[in-house]
Amino acid sequence: MPVAILCIMAVLLGASLSVRAADFYVSNTGSSSGNGSIGNPWDLFTAFNPGAVNPGDTIWLRGGVYWPRVSSWESLECYLQGTANAPIIVRNYPGEHVILQNHPQYNGTTVPYVLLMKTGGYVWFWGIEIRSTNTTRYTSTTGSVPSYSQLPLPSSVQIGAPGVKLINMIIHDTRGGPGLFAGAVNAEAYSCIIYNNGWNAPDRGHGHGLYVQNLNGLMHLSDNIIFTQFGLGIHGYTEGGSSLKHFLVEHNVVFNNGRIATYPDRNIKEQILFGGGPPIQDLNILNNYVYVPLDQNSSPLRLDYAASSNDNVVVETE
Repeated sequence: MPVAILCIMAVLLGASLSVRAADFYVSNTGSSSGNGSIGNPWDLFTAFNPGAVNPGDTIWLRGGVYWPRVSSWESLECYLQGTANAPIIVRNYPGEHVILQNHPQYNGTTVPYVLLMKTGGYVWFWGIEIRSTNTTRYTSTTGSVPSYSQLPLPSSVQIGAPGVKLINMIIHDTRGGPGLFAGAVNAEAYSCIIYNNGWNAPDRGHGHGLYVQNLNGLMHLSDNIIFTQFGLGIHGYTEGGSSLKHFLVEHNVVFNNGRIATYPDRNIKEQILFGGGPPIQDLNILNNYVYVPLDQNSSPLRLDYAASSNDNVVVETE
């Protein structure tokens, strides 16, 4: 076949693939009977379920507050499936403020997440605020996993699906900032503002800004501002398995985490901590800005917590 014809076919194929990408719209007054157009939008539950949305499509969330449709639902769950080369984008409509939160009258017993993604993958969440409406910040129960009856405070985001990115998010006043776990292969948190997450307990302050684990691919934490959690700023932790591998942590601003806790040890804890058992492998912490007050007995950065024989761990500043 002549080269000219092959070139024309390649151009036409590229054009047909680009045409497939579509824009859909969601509002808090939309419905499952809508068609996803700007004049007849979906509700969030329709948009987050697989079906009409294909890899490369964009879902625009119109301004407003979104929460689970039913008071017994634990989370806003997303099941979308993009691809590495054509992620699905979920973002705020230009100039409009989008908030995801727990149901104000949640009556379940399991600790809810505001946003939960365990299946699907390759979805970019962009320009969305995640919050809790509950002001409870204390429990008399020690430990990191009090029940919902002991601490009626939801968690923010849990990601266990691959290729998910959190971009320009604002996440605050929940049990903890995003949890990016081993299933979140090649996950990224970029340019997010994460603050005031966690709670007080008799043993210590709990709830971290970013709680991360990784085994495969590269987890990228970049350009985030993380401050005043009750626990730590960035916490990479694992137990019973080797899942602290392949991290790039760069250009983050991390400060005053732990300062608002009132547990018996008033000293601020580490702002960035990795460890927990198995050796850490391939961890690069580059050009981050970390601050704690001079009058506090604290180590801003710790990479040897219950871990030894770490391999290829690099800490650099410009």
